[in-house]
Amino acid sequence: MLLCAQALPAQSAPDRADESGAHGGATPPASFDFRHDILPRLHRQGCASAYCHGSATGRGGFKLSLFGSDPDADFRAITADLGGRRIDLRDAAHSLLLRKPTLDLDHGGGRRLRRDDTNYRALRGWIEAGAPQRIGPSRQLDELELVERSERLVATAHFDGAGTARRDVTTLCSFHSSDERVVTVDGDGRLSRHGPGEAFVFARYLGHSARLALLRPFAEPSTLPQQRADHALDAVWLRRLRELGLTPAPPAPPEVLLRRLYLDLAETLPRPADVAAFRANPDPGVVADRLMRLPSFADRFGRLLAETFEIPSITDKLPGARARLFEVQRTRLVEALRRGDTLHAIAERLLTSDRALLERHEDPRDRAELVGRAFLGVRIGCARCHDSPVDRWRQGEHLAFAAMFASPRPRAGGGMASGVLFHPDTGTPVPPHLLPVRSQTAPPRGLDHAAQVAWFVLRSGNRMFERNLANRVFAALLGRGLVEPLDDHRLSNPATHEAVLAHLAEVAAGGDLRALVRHLVTSALYRASSAAGASHEVAWFARRSARPMPRETFEHAVSDALAARPPASRPASPLATQLALLNGPYLHQAADRSRTLDTVAELAPDRASLLHTVFALLLTRPPAEAERRLFLPVLENGRQGLGDVVFAILASREFGSIR
Repeated sequence: MLLCAQALPAQSAPDRADESGAHGGATPPASFDFRHDILPRLHRQGCASAYCHGSATGRGGFKLSLFGSDPDADFRAITADLGGRRIDLRDAAHSLLLRKPTLDLDHGGGRRLRRDDTNYRALRGWIEAGAPQRIGPSRQLDELELVERSERLVATAHFDGAGTARRDVTTLCSFHSSDERVVTVDGDGRLSRHGPGEAFVFARYLGHSARLALLRPFAEPSTLPQQRADHALDAVWLRRLRELGLTPAPPAPPEVLLRRLYLDLAETLPRPADVAAFRANPDPGVVADRLMRLPSFADRFGRLLAETFEIPSITDKLPGARARLFEVQRTRLVEALRRGDTLHAIAERLLTSDRALLERHEDPRDRAELVGRAFLGVRIGCARCHDSPVDRWRQGEHLAFAAMFASPRPRAGGGMASGVLFHPDTGTPVPPHLLPVRSQTAPPRGLDHAAQVAWFVLRSGNRMFERNLANRVFAALLGRGLVEPLDDHRLSNPATHEAVLAHLAEVAAGGDLRALVRHLVTSALYRASSAAGASHEVAWFARRSARPMPRETFEHAVSDALAARPPASRPASPLATQLALLNGPYLHQAADRSRTLDTVAELAPDRASLLHTVFALLLTRPPAEAERRLFLPVLENGRQGLGDVVFAILASREFGSIR
């Protein structure tokens, strides 16, 4: 059949520059590809989603691959399955592919097309041209570019199969906004701006995504007072706040900052003498250096790294032998921090010599996904079954990376050979390959798979490991990450402050955890007040927010301050833990039986001095007048009254928060 190029959809004719000359004079040959020109139109209408024909069993007898992950199968389903009844080459308008979504015939998915819209005309033109799968050379999409022109998005696809071929694919993309309170975008890329703030708009085409930041400051930056930055991190942070039109909060009072430092770094409370010394020399670096030499610092951040690398704990209730194995692994991690081992050295051991963590999972795909989450901060699991609809990962890339983790097999004649992963559909061996990430070098020759993975994570230059660890440490010290969820770094989930995260990743590149922590806690960003303010100030880290103490920190703080033994067992859920603390014996016994409190009571000359000492010990501040009126009468009941006052403080929101 002779195909007429003019009968094809307008966008599938020879690639053309948009009206602004985006093609830069390139004149690629005429081409058409079902994958590039037809499938995206079905995606825009939701036809290939998991809730419609892209579900595991399809819908109404018609199945498409999820998000177009198998274009060849989709082409056959439309043009050949059921004897080709879904398209009518003699009269395109009578094709089921057009009649159902226009509601000429019953359609469970409702109306998806109208005869006067671009997608309908494109699909009809394709059928009238004989429903070809491809005309001209096959092209590989290399990159998607997104710009804004006159309140409208323009998406340009860059293909590598035909030299410098570029093409305006705006009408083929799907769009969305990260924050519709700031900006919304319709299906044709038209923008509507609303409130202040920053939002990202995203375009997706053929599994590729592009994003564009759109900013409307909360205040005119030129009207804000100039802020001096004496710290490298603050220079980046303050520049970002100024772009947003935000003024940073003032520093927290010395006693609040000192309490914050002690709880964050060593899970203990400062003594009144520590507060007095800090008032005389309010240098957080001096305090941090002293606290980071304590064993409790390694305990606290060893637990953080164990959670980051997903090393199971006792609460995971594994079989006895395996539980002990992972407890040993967690102990080794703490010991490594006490020795001053770098983050890179710790991670390399977990990936190469101390592989109990990886070998916890028998399926190589589970191992690959663990490394993605825990070491790289990315979720590749969605690509196990299909190309990821929200990230760059393809199903084939996931399988090839999983092949790097296949268990070794006996070699003929003795020894062990690298393991082989067989394709779940074809049964053929899958060639192992590292994830395709830009800006990285090639691995040295001669490395086994484990060493290649360690090289990829730690030395390839992609900085994913450093970004992941910097984000985790930032979240531990400021209550939430620059990227949330913490293991979901991707184009469509940008950091709140990308420049801040990039800066911290550079600091983390040396692998020195203490240097990274010190860099953070000596910044004005960390020292900022958590006093009440606007929610958007907290959202953009212009102001700190008070956050609940982690359970372990709470127990350590109580035990250290009152010389009380922590509970032997804990409930599994956070709510049950909170109820157990308030209603169980732990806090009551800490308040009623503490020898520290006995000594304080003996040395206090009067009730006012006793109350002042208790507040300084537990809250790092003197009691307010209202608190004096409330608690002084209670102290008339002797040791029982003191226990009641201490319990009230321990159960309060203030004590249980890091402000």
